[in-house]
Order: sequence, then C-alpha cells, then structure tokens
Amino acid sequence: MKYKIISAGMMKEVRNRAPFHSHLNSFEIVYYTEGSGKLKLGDKTINFRAGDLVYIPPGIEHKETSKTGFKTIYCVIKMTSGVGTDVLFLHDNYSQEFKQVLMQVINNFRIRGRDWEQIVSALVTVLLTYLKAWKSYDEVANYVDVCERIIIANIMDPKFSISGLLDTVPFSKTHLERSFKKETGYTPKAYLIEQRMNYAVNLLKINPLSLTYRIKDISGMCGYCDQYHFSKAFKQKYGLSPSQWRKQHSNDDPID
Repeated sequence: MKYKIISAGMMKEVRNRAPFHSHLNSFEIVYYTEGSGKLKLGDKTINFRAGDLVYIPPGIEHKETSKTGFKTIYCVIKMTSGVGTDVLFLHDNYSQEFKQVLMQVINNFRIRGRDWEQIVSALVTVLLTYLKAWKSYDEVANYVDVCERIIIANIMDPKFSISGLLDTVPFSKTHLERSFKKETGYTPKAYLIEQRMNYAVNLLKINPLSLTYRIKDISGMCGYCDQYHFSKAFKQKYGLSPSQWRKQHSNDDPID
C-alpha cells in the first residue's frame, strides 16, 4: 500500500500549547521529543512525556498544553486504512527505534531525492508494523523482550544503566522486574552481569588469541570501568579470578 505524506517535520521552538485541530482524511503520528504536558483527544486527556508517541486516526480533534513547554516530531499521512480507528498511545523503547524510523521519513520527505516516495512509503509501513505489533502484543511481555535485547546489545558499554532503561517503561518498574525474572530467571541487573560474565568467559577461552587480551582489556570489553570491579564480579560468579580461570581452562573450546 502506498502512503501519501501530507506534512512532516519537527518543532524548532518549544511550545506551551497547540490549538484543537483534526485531519479529515489522514491520520497523524506525533512523537514527543522534549517536555511533558497534557494531550486532549476529544473528551479524553492523556499525560505525555518525552519518548511518548501517539497514533491519531482521522477526524479526532486534539490539542496539547504544557506548563514547561514541549517539542514534537510529526507526520500526517493520507491513506485508506491505518492501524485502526482507536487512538494508540505508546512509549518508545530504550533504543528509540520508532523515533529513528520516523526521522528517516521526515528527512526523505524534506530532501525528496531519488525514489523518495517509494522510500517514504516503505518506512511508513515499518512505523505501522511497529504500532500494530506493540498494540497486539502484551505490553509487559513486549517490554521484557525489548529490555532483554537492549541489555545484550549494551554489555560492552560501561555507561549503560539498568535504572535508565527501567525509567523508559510506562508502568511500574517492580512489575517489569517481576515479569523479567519470570521470563529469564534473572532480575535485569543480574541478567546484565550474567551476559557480561558469559562474554568474559568467551574472551578468556578463545585459543590462542585470548593470550593477546590482557585482563584489563577484557574488563573494558565487558563494560567495566576498571579491572578491580570486573575481577570481583568474575570471582563472585566463578569462584576464581579471571587469570586463575584462564589457566585452568586454557585448552577448552570457546563457548557459543
């Protein structure tokens, strides 16, 4: 299906309000990039914050108000069918995957390079696929899956924060942690440590290239700022220091 972009862009200045408006034959996707406030959709009011996104079907009047101000990126799209006739309000995941695709839509719409209409149409399909998947999938289960993937992708990043990750979920952290442990057997923090230790074991066991990695280098590659904390976590997990563990397993095959 082809989609026609009516308008798309991002707010350059912070606003405190946007008046009531609607789109008769088009739906709108709004993504809040800064600030917080209230979104009124017909007779319903929703609190929004940065990272929230909303799918607004055709014909629904809406407006925003904010005491502190807000910014959005938006896309108004004409088509015969969308995600449905209901308003859909979600929060983007930690990696901001939805925002990344939406920005590609806006950039291609602005530049209008070769085959831009086909590219935009394909990107809108991706956006709607995200919305349909998130709408139909159990919200907590969806976030457990997303959080698991994000943790694995960030095991090498010392600045990665489990607390920061949990701050992005639009419901109780305790509820998510309980569901995460039920699905994986670990709390999010313990899961991060487990993945880092598994990676460390692989680096220590690779033969003969492991000999080129110092323990200090491996600690950095596993997301630790210093060797001391890495070695402490490793010994707590395996009962041996990384160097002792390497000596005992120097002839083992790598772990998958």
